[in-house]
Amino acid sequence: MMTSLQLRLWTKAFGAGFGVRALALAFALGAVMLGVAREARAQATDIEPVYVVVTQDTELRCDAGAAWYAIADLKAGQVLRADGVSFDWLRVDYPAGTEAVVKVGEAELQAADQRVVLTRQTRLRAFNLEAQRIETCYKAVAQDLLPPGLALRSLGEVKNNRGEVAGYRVAAPSGARGYVLESATRRATEQEVNAVMGALSPAPAQGAPAVAQGATTTMPTGTSATPAPAQTPVQPVAAHPAVTTPAVTTGQPTGAFTSPTPLNTALSKDTQRTMDMIAELERAYKKVGEEPLEQAELQPLIDAYARLSDAARGTEAEGQVVRFAEVRTELLKVRRALQQSAAELAALDAEAARTTQDFAYIDQQVQASADFELIGRLVPSAVYAGGQMPLLYRLQAVDGVSSRTVAYLAPAPTLGLDGKLGAVVGVRGERRVDGHSDPVGVPVIEPTQVTVLQAASVVTAPTPMEPIGQ
Repeated sequence: MMTSLQLRLWTKAFGAGFGVRALALAFALGAVMLGVAREARAQATDIEPVYVVVTQDTELRCDAGAAWYAIADLKAGQVLRADGVSFDWLRVDYPAGTEAVVKVGEAELQAADQRVVLTRQTRLRAFNLEAQRIETCYKAVAQDLLPPGLALRSLGEVKNNRGEVAGYRVAAPSGARGYVLESATRRATEQEVNAVMGALSPAPAQGAPAVAQGATTTMPTGTSATPAPAQTPVQPVAAHPAVTTPAVTTGQPTGAFTSPTPLNTALSKDTQRTMDMIAELERAYKKVGEEPLEQAELQPLIDAYARLSDAARGTEAEGQVVRFAEVRTELLKVRRALQQSAAELAALDAEAARTTQDFAYIDQQVQASADFELIGRLVPSAVYAGGQMPLLYRLQAVDGVSSRTVAYLAPAPTLGLDGKLGAVVGVRGERRVDGHSDPVGVPVIEPTQVTVLQAASVVTAPTPMEPIGQ
């Protein structure tokens, strides 16, 4: 929370238009992201279905490209069915139990049966794993429209930014698809495919009420459902009897495994290196985003995305990767500007604290001035140090601007002036009237009271000069 002082300083530093500029930048970045996403979506092409195995922990995303949000975490060893490719991304079936979202106006929650029944023809929304609000679950699931009356297993609620229930989390039915980085997978062996196909449970009996359980088939952990030509109709739940509901089908694989066509043209070594850099930088981007703003390593990450852009030059991925790196860089620069502003505000706060202390000291002096005729720092005089010159003590101004002499003090053995050298003191006394011994323009005081107001630093009194001829 900003203090009023910080808010004024912020306004002064950035001007009233800063918020508008930031908002305009956000819209511009959104447009770039949308452009990248549309291009990625347009490049998706169907392939002959093939099974792949996840080779490292990675993310299932709602669409092709690192700019789209994650919908689930995938673990090494999971087996997925792929039926499409978009450059270096595979389109795969959702693993069983993967969450999706339906808006409250498109479905009815039947809490007793732990299911959500669709009330209109709709497409589910892809669940946002990292920002679980209805506003951030905006991407439609890649599947056909679902009919009214279809029952889905309920997994909880989704709220909006105001904290209101705005949707339901459900297990996505068969046909839902997401995207995984191809470099994070390998082709499944015949034995692995047969194990997956053998693990599928029989289809539900005709006429039995069905609740879609993820991909509508029960799978062991680490596998996904696989639609195939042989299809069995599922009876929808009659949430609205007056509505004629088309059947929703699920598939069971049949036949032996055959070698599928290649997933994609082999990537060059440079392109593969670039893809590996993207995966590594995305992990770093997520980690830096979780750090406190004042500690975040933003500039090194900006430099890393610049190197990514350079590395992509001349590869098949140049267009997409360069645009993606530019988007990430602009977002990081916005955070860096905020980081720098926060540091400047902290410095101003520290300066304000020091100024407050100075004001307190000045106030102390003002209060003290009511009790003393003179206030200054007591220092030895280099000129009037005894010997052939009179011995006097110099009272120096403490306004912080000059070192002018306010007055000279005559020696007063009972007041212990030597022990107060270097201190800021308040002085009471009488002015000398024998002007012949006074320094020109500066009064000499015969002190009757000298009180220390501020402790002294170490000051060494000058050695008195020896009178000539002695």
